[in-house]
Amino acid sequence: MSFFKPETNKCPTLNLIGFNPWLPKTMTLALFFLAFSALGTEEICPEAIKPNTAKSITTRAKRLTPKIIRDNSTRHIGELIAQRHHRLFEIEDEALMTSAGFDYMSKDVKIAMAIGDQELFTMLRSEDPRFLNIHDTNQTNGHSTPRQRTEVEDRLLQLELGDNPEIRPKSAYLFLGDKLGDLDLGQTNVRAGYGEYFAVAKNQVKRRSLFARHDSFAASRLYSFNIKPETPLSATPDMHMQYSAYFEALVFGRFSQPDIDYWMVLMDNEEIREVLGENLDTTLMRLLKTGARVYQGKRINYNGRTEIKRGRKLKLPGN
Repeated sequence: MSFFKPETNKCPTLNLIGFNPWLPKTMTLALFFLAFSALGTEEICPEAIKPNTAKSITTRAKRLTPKIIRDNSTRHIGELIAQRHHRLFEIEDEALMTSAGFDYMSKDVKIAMAIGDQELFTMLRSEDPRFLNIHDTNQTNGHSTPRQRTEVEDRLLQLELGDNPEIRPKSAYLFLGDKLGDLDLGQTNVRAGYGEYFAVAKNQVKRRSLFARHDSFAASRLYSFNIKPETPLSATPDMHMQYSAYFEALVFGRFSQPDIDYWMVLMDNEEIREVLGENLDTTLMRLLKTGARVYQGKRINYNGRTEIKRGRKLKLPGN
């Protein structure tokens, strides 16, 4: 049974206007457009109503069939991909499936997509309000091409996902939270070049996501959020990409405003005061005017593991 209810032709909306952010490399989201309806109206979902008839994708399957693609929403297909991956690679692995191990489905573990200020500011209204990836835009500032990404994704999944870019993954950071204290999980980094805004996904998105222990383009395997190892998996050095490792999440299927829990912005108090100055048309001001929950983000280091933690909630001037 799908975690999501069958989709209708109306989508939840926060009355946000469109975003056209830049995505450096495959780490963030390659260029995406996040558009929302005008005040008092609802977003019309471009994706047609789907009955979500498929209950699983067999581990023997080599590719997504036309019937699965035709009869199921991309969100539901994302869940089926993650479930298949778990059955194929993890369910019989005793080291990954302990009875009381680390719970990656915990709300303390966050998927967060980084976006640059200028890219967020140059937002455009889109008729298709979803995050895009390299397969949509054919653009990246990283080391891969759409064809190379396709080969890597299909190889890691042992499943050909086909030509629909909405099914294919969107990349993000994976933050493990502060309850682990100074447990040594290797060196990780939050790169400034990926942007200072972070869209934090709702926990349910994990049901259609996988993650890697460093950049997925150089990864040898992916993991589902269903695993429960005795201790969290350590980050592995990303020597191929020649920069610090990080935990990378891959979200399959449509990802748009209904999937976002809240935003974080990595600015100090002085920068926030400046960009929220009276009559200034800034990215942060525009984001707050949408009614979205926005928090100040703080860079935290846990024995070499760098993450962004939610701080104080930000408000419009005068509120």
